[in-house]
Amino acid sequence: MLPVVDDSRSDLDELRSQLEARLQKLDDDVTKVTSSYSWELVGIKRPHIWGTQKIAVAYVLLSVGALALGIAFSLLGRALESLGVALVVGAIFSFGAFIAQFWAVASQREFETRTEVFGEIDELKARFKQEVVPLAERVRALESQQKSDLNSAATG
Repeated sequence: MLPVVDDSRSDLDELRSQLEARLQKLDDDVTKVTSSYSWELVGIKRPHIWGTQKIAVAYVLLSVGALALGIAFSLLGRALESLGVALVVGAIFSFGAFIAQFWAVASQREFETRTEVFGEIDELKARFKQEVVPLAERVRALESQQKSDLNSAATG
């Protein structure tokens, strides 16, 4: 006997997409509000949204690049090896100190903005319970209903 397909699967998919869309929109809005730094190059200012996570990724990429450059210079010869090591070590310490300060300020700003936007933790919990928990409960209920429908169809 074939399982009965009803609207519960489409309802479940719709609820899942609504839940994911709300959470993604919330995260996007927080990122836009908390991270609005810009870069200026040759008089052209281009805004970029860089959160603390992207700053950390940039730091890791710089460290990996410096390591690769140091390895390349060390393989090219004695004079370049000394120069390469000095440049790489200096760049790592210099950029590391800058990023540490920048990241600390950005993290503090993000924390303060989140607190301002969402209020205190109790208000955030209440909002989460009001908006997200009912959707998650409906998703769980529809999932269990689908499982029981499939089990009854398989045994019946």
